[in-house]
Amino acid sequence: MTGTAVGQIMTAAAAPLLSRIYSPDEFGLLGVFAATAAIFGNIAALKYELAIVVPKSERDAVNVFALGVAVVVGMALVTAGLVGIFGDPFSNLLRSPGLRPVLWYLPFHVLVFGIYQVLSYWNTRCGQFARQAASRMCRSAGTVATQIACGLAQVPSNGLVIGQLTGQAVALAALAIQFARDDLSRVRNNLSPSKILDTARQYIAFPRYNTPQTLVNSISQTIPAFLLGTLFGPTVVGLYWFTHRLLYMPIDLITQSVRQVFFHRASHLYNSGGDVWALLWRATAGLCLIGMLPTLIILVGGSSLFGFIFGEDWAPGGAYARWLMLWFFFAFINAPSVMLIPLYNLQKLHAVYELFLLCMRIGAIYIGGLIGGELLAVAAFALVGVVFNALLIATIFMITYQGRVRAAPVPLAGQES
Repeated sequence: MTGTAVGQIMTAAAAPLLSRIYSPDEFGLLGVFAATAAIFGNIAALKYELAIVVPKSERDAVNVFALGVAVVVGMALVTAGLVGIFGDPFSNLLRSPGLRPVLWYLPFHVLVFGIYQVLSYWNTRCGQFARQAASRMCRSAGTVATQIACGLAQVPSNGLVIGQLTGQAVALAALAIQFARDDLSRVRNNLSPSKILDTARQYIAFPRYNTPQTLVNSISQTIPAFLLGTLFGPTVVGLYWFTHRLLYMPIDLITQSVRQVFFHRASHLYNSGGDVWALLWRATAGLCLIGMLPTLIILVGGSSLFGFIFGEDWAPGGAYARWLMLWFFFAFINAPSVMLIPLYNLQKLHAVYELFLLCMRIGAIYIGGLIGGELLAVAAFALVGVVFNALLIATIFMITYQGRVRAAPVPLAGQES
């Protein structure tokens, strides 16, 4: 978390400068690209990366790792084909002609981000969390430096996108160098083409259930960029995306690290019959305590803070921030619960949950936008997230508690219970 914090501080420190170099419209283009990239990038390995942590034997884990890399390469090629076929209609639908040339960066993003995710879960299995933090710090430095350089050099509006891609490539390089130095020989010694096919079949539940769930979740998370652009234009998208990104940075700082460490420990407890419920309770309560103060600060002073720090053009983003922060608080404390879903084989239930959440979010933005404008659309979207995150947390707590009760030893006759 220390290394990750350094990277996030660099990004946050650059935000007031970037908000004065680039306009809300230019951030709107980045927002639409980032939303599209998230949908493709999050399923780049068809969620086989999650299975890297599960096998007990290193040989199985190595072959799942290789399978994930192969799938990412295939998905990058598929993305290139989709951009070639649907790039123009998609840009016209969003009334954003500047998006068309930027879409050709998508295959590169899928390749780089997908392999980065596979390497990240390999490091999670190996307990190499310092590598993760270092790579995120490199990503932030590469992104910020490139975006500022492009802005000062008056590169066209895709300078923000170029910076984001550069940062991700730098992060991948940081992980790849350490992997090649420390782990490549282990992978070579355990790699088997026939075993790769066996692991693909053995862990088919991950692409079968986790991929649709992740796809729906990605669309659900990014749908505001598309709907707000369609309803209100790129300026509103830029205000929303900039605010969302700024508020999410500290959440990402903590939850990415917590999720990987929590998943690592929860997997060991689950496989050994340990008390997963107690770990879930401690992690959720700790996150709740951490998130309360910043949430209150944004709720009280969000509107005035944005105009003062980022310039008057960004003052409307403060009103968005007050609603988004409510959603982010529940998404923040939701992180441990989400990581238990694959351990308890709840992928089907989660897929249904995500589908209902997506439908509710689309309805909230569309109806809210038609009735009360962009602010009501953002508020309705955020409140739907609050309700659904709270329901998911309660459900996972109930399931893990029931498992804890069933695992409790039954006292023998004559013993105290």
